[in-house]
Parts: sequence; C-alpha cells; structure tokens
Amino acid sequence: MTPGSRWLNSVRFFHLLRVLPLGLLLVAPWPSSVLPEEEPKLQVSFGFPPDGSYFGQPKGLATVAGRILPPADPAPTYDVILVLDTSGSTAWPAGGDVDGDGITGTPFNISPSRRYVYPINSDPDDSILCAEVLGAQRLLQLFDPSVTRVGLVTFSGDTTPDAKRPVPETPDARLEHPLTADYQKLEPVLREIYLREPEGGTNMAEGVQVALAALAPPASRPQARKVMILLTDGMPTFPAGDLTKTDPQDREATLQAARKAAQAGITLHTLAIGPEALSDSSTVSEMARLSGGTFTPIQRPIEVINLLPRIQLAGVSSLTVENTTLGQPAAQIFLGPDGFFLASLPVTLGPNRIRATAASHRGERGEALLTLHYVEDGSSPELGVDLNQGTAAGMKSALERQRPALLDPEIARLLELKARTRERTPPKERLELELEKQ
Repeated sequence: MTPGSRWLNSVRFFHLLRVLPLGLLLVAPWPSSVLPEEEPKLQVSFGFPPDGSYFGQPKGLATVAGRILPPADPAPTYDVILVLDTSGSTAWPAGGDVDGDGITGTPFNISPSRRYVYPINSDPDDSILCAEVLGAQRLLQLFDPSVTRVGLVTFSGDTTPDAKRPVPETPDARLEHPLTADYQKLEPVLREIYLREPEGGTNMAEGVQVALAALAPPASRPQARKVMILLTDGMPTFPAGDLTKTDPQDREATLQAARKAAQAGITLHTLAIGPEALSDSSTVSEMARLSGGTFTPIQRPIEVINLLPRIQLAGVSSLTVENTTLGQPAAQIFLGPDGFFLASLPVTLGPNRIRATAASHRGERGEALLTLHYVEDGSSPELGVDLNQGTAAGMKSALERQRPALLDPEIARLLELKARTRERTPPKERLELELEKQ
C-alpha cells in the first residue's frame, strides 16, 4: 500500500457527530430569551429559527440550533492549540484497525533470534500516532469555525546516538501550523504528521512552551478563551535526562511550563493514552489541574479517536432539548466541543414551546426557551437536518438555508385565524361552506 493510498483510506468519512436519541446528550452568540437563574449559570441561547417564527407544517422533524456559553462570558471565542506526541513510542500499535484496511497492527520483534530489542508495528497505519491524527480530524469537524480557531504543535525529543541523552541544540517541539479558522489548511499538515516516522523522547515541557508562544499576542485574539489540548502516550523523559525514564527534573520542567500556561490564562486539557502513560499519570493529570482543565485517561490507545472529540471547552456535561407543548424530547441532539448545538424535534400545528437545559461539570445550569409556530399553508417544507453525518459548519449552513421557508408573520397569523375559525365552525355549517365554494 502506498503512503498516499493509506492516508486516503485512513480518512474515510466517519459518522463523527455525537448524537443521542430521546432528547438528552451527556457529555458569535445568537440572541434569545434566557431564563434568570442564580449566578453562576451557563448561558444557553437559541439562534435559529428566530423566536416567534412561522413555518408551514413540516414533513417529519424540525431542527433548531443554539449555543451554550460559559458563565459571565457574553461573546466567547476560542483559540485552541492541539499538541500531539510524535515520540518513538507512538509508532506502537493502537490496539485496533485505525486505517480500516481490515488488518490490525501488532508488535513484533525486529530480530527474534537475538535478545528482544524494540517492537515494530506490523501495520504502521494502526499506530498510536495515526490514532492521534484521526482523533484530531474528528475534533476539527465538530468545531464551529465562526467561533473557534485551531493550530497544531508536535513534540518528541532528539537523542544522542546511544538514544539516552537529549540534544539541546535541536528543537524538540515545533509549531506545525498557526491558529486558523480555515480548517482545510490543517488537512495537509495532519497528513504529513500521519505519514511521519515517530522517533525520539518525550519533551512535554517544550511542547507546552511552543504552544504557549502560539497562543500569545499578536497571534491570539485578545478576547478569545485560550486552550491547549495535549495528547501523550508516555511520561516526560526530557529535557533533563535519560530517554528511558522520567527524572525529577523532567517532571518539574513540565509542570513549570504548565504553570506558565495557567498564569497566561490558558486552560490545558490533557489526555494520557495507553498503559505506559497511565502507569504514572501524576504529571499529566497535574498539568490539567493547574489550569482548571480536564484530564482524560485512555486505556486503549485507539479510543483516542472517539474520546478526543468529546472535549468540552465550556465544560458542558449534559444537554436536554424538548418540545414542552407536546411533552416530547428531541429525537436527536448534536453538541459540539465549543458549545454549538442542534436538536431535531417533533412539532405540531400551532405554537410549539421548545426548551433547552444544560448543566456543567461544575454544577452550573442554564436554560433557554423558544416559541415556533406551524400553520397549514400547503407547503410541507423539509425542516429537519440529518445530525448523523457532516460537519458542524455544514449542518449550520444547511439549517440557515431554510430561511426562505420562513412565513410572513401577518400572513401566517391570518392562516392561523382561518384554521381556528374552521375548527369552531359546526360540522354542518362547515360542509355547507365547502359546498358553496364548489
């Protein structure tokens, strides 16, 4: 298999979106009425359709969109740096068929007749590094580019020929791409990282330092919430000492870099991937704690593909959307990592009261209400968006394209009045009127 073909095979389209039936999802802002609560509270708002909108009676479900914002943040945007581990150990198998070619990579000894040296992956496209890249791809498809910019940093650690000591003269981390809202620009960079040969030690400290510089002015937006998401399959082995172990100086250098990030107002989320990283995850978990970020332990490395996209920048832990007029929950909900959400619900003729309720890991709650009206006008528009495929930006655009289906309020109210009058007319008189029309 050629490098190009294995890349194309690996990036086959996934059902990326976190959709849950029955109205409950566990896990620039739009105007809407937000119910008052005691502070602090999550800010929940509906963005489309506008409150009080009129539509013809739809075929099937109707989809609404909104956003969840952190407390006391009227217009949050996000600048996010993904920090990927490309050290030598990320060449190891991820524990599953990452590239979907029907072959699962396994470790084997490069020289079984001699002393066991270093395991080689029988399918390089099933490596931990490849799983990191595919997880990053999925995450990008869930971000809303109107709100979130993303950049990429990688880290490893150059070693001396005996593979034990660092080489201070060469950088151990690099900025692969600065912050951008054009996620397509990140695709060729991720492709190159995917095809890269993992090597070297694990200099987390330098990875954080390079990401910190990428989030500093003027690269970052002044009002944006700044976030790092660091993935690693090991423990810090550089910058101080031996590639084969973590020295106290390695740990302290890593935590000092995390402290600087926290002091700069950056939230650092960390993911420890696989048994080696989890054998002593104290440093990686402390990095997250210092900035109020989340620490995610991942036992099977392949699970990073699904767990990385579950990062919640606003800390949302649950979202419920329901049509209170019908007493029915949403059939599907999508919640993106930056708080953008969509919900597809059943609706009925007349006014429909829609309620969205969110909660955070910190116990904060928020709620918003939306009233939509549906009338018989003979149009039967398609108002549902498929939440099982596509990107957040694509689904948002699909929903916005429904604006032509909005009815003129005055005409819609006349149709409503006509329908109510017909309902109140006795059956005999209604029949006589119909006969007169004929």
